[in-house]
Amino acid sequence: MSFDRIGTLVVAGALAVLLFTQVAPQIFMLGATGYMVKKAGDAIDSAAAGPPHVSAKRREYARLTDSAKALNQSAAMPGESARGTQRVDVVLIDHTQAHDTQWGDEAAYREIGLDLSQLRRGAGVIIAEIPIRWQVRGHRPELRGRLGFEGKGAVELDPLPQGLVAGTRLAPSGTTRPTLEIDRASYRFCSSMIEWSQQFGVPERNMYVWKLFLSAGDTMVTLKDGGVRASRGHVRSLGTAGRICEHRRS
Repeated sequence: MSFDRIGTLVVAGALAVLLFTQVAPQIFMLGATGYMVKKAGDAIDSAAAGPPHVSAKRREYARLTDSAKALNQSAAMPGESARGTQRVDVVLIDHTQAHDTQWGDEAAYREIGLDLSQLRRGAGVIIAEIPIRWQVRGHRPELRGRLGFEGKGAVELDPLPQGLVAGTRLAPSGTTRPTLEIDRASYRFCSSMIEWSQQFGVPERNMYVWKLFLSAGDTMVTLKDGGVRASRGHVRSLGTAGRICEHRRS
């Protein structure tokens, strides 16, 4: 065998070794990665098609996340919510009296108007356990950073005015969050009031807490400097956040 033939075989062998030790593992890894991605996708699809309660929780979390993201992206700049704000009305939405087809489905958005035309020097925080799509009326450019939203219910504003929202504290079921039952979870409620007090630059003695009992026929909630009212449901004053949470300082 000639030396040229031997040299050619040696070079070919070296190339084969290089291909096996360097390139082949990379091809395998690509294949394995593709397999893992497909398996992960199958797992997600399987979960989505799993038990109804699992799928519902997943949808609830996704909707809540999207809701908070949209509101926060349109929110006022830090500090704007404290400019000229003299009082804050905290509205706890109680929907237990609404039991018709419009309000009976816990997963469905409630469509209801939100009138801001009488809001001047005040701000509002709405805490709800249900998803609500608010039809905003009476908004003005000077109402920057005047609305906050909290609870486990997703929130939509239609339209969504740029800069109207001060911030959100939305969390899905089962996480640490304030509750409508103030007496049973006052620590969480009062911690929330501290955060909103700092957000709006308003002392807790100027934060007025209301419980709004929505009825099935309610079409409009009016937020004004002196409080809140509904078109049909009734409102009960719970006092100021400072009074409710005074035990915290004792």
